[in-house]
Amino acid sequence: MVEFRSETKRFFKDAQTAEIGNFFQVELDGKPLVTPEKRLLRLPTRKLADAVCVEWRKQGEKIDAKRLKITQLANTAIDKVGPKLNELVSEIHTYVSTDLLCYRVNTPDDLAIKQNERWSVPIDWLRNTYEIDLAVTQAVQPIEQSVEALTKLKALIACYDAFQFSGLLSITSLTGSVILAISLTEGFLDADQVYELAFLDEIYQESRWGTDHEATSRREYIREEIQQTRYFIQLLN
Repeated sequence: MVEFRSETKRFFKDAQTAEIGNFFQVELDGKPLVTPEKRLLRLPTRKLADAVCVEWRKQGEKIDAKRLKITQLANTAIDKVGPKLNELVSEIHTYVSTDLLCYRVNTPDDLAIKQNERWSVPIDWLRNTYEIDLAVTQAVQPIEQSVEALTKLKALIACYDAFQFSGLLSITSLTGSVILAISLTEGFLDADQVYELAFLDEIYQESRWGTDHEATSRREYIREEIQQTRYFIQLLN
């Protein structure tokens, strides 16, 4: 079995995909790659395994974990999500209670209009497609979503496997919105649309007060992370 740490000197010549029963295994010079918790990195699709292989083949003289995004998402699915998937699904209400898209401003008027117009699109899609009716507010107090909406939301994501849920959690963490994460996972929104909705407020503020280069740099990093996670999700199909 093969373990690694970031900045470790490259210790292999090539990466290959091996089919093991119903799974696909990544091997470095014939030795199976394992997760940080020493579980075999067995993946559900050949496309995902091949993408992991490409990441490893592109490594230079030292292992750079920042260039192993697909591998890291797969590791998270196997080590962190899989062992407690049912628990994570049952806790979906904690994500919805603070969802970015459910909390709107009253002023300034033009920002309020932008939020109501653009953030309502994925919320309306959830309502029209899955009959999940989520409440929104312009107050600062937390919203208590209806039992019916939460039940239907849980039913929607209960069919996700550990790898899909790993992608869902990644997008939720990056954007502050499980609504955007579901919209991306289900193919309703693409990565650029998710990014633009997640940072609608910041981009608006910069249009009024000028560019904050540090904030712009941070957003570009997050944009790339969203795109990589979307690619990971696509590899599961």
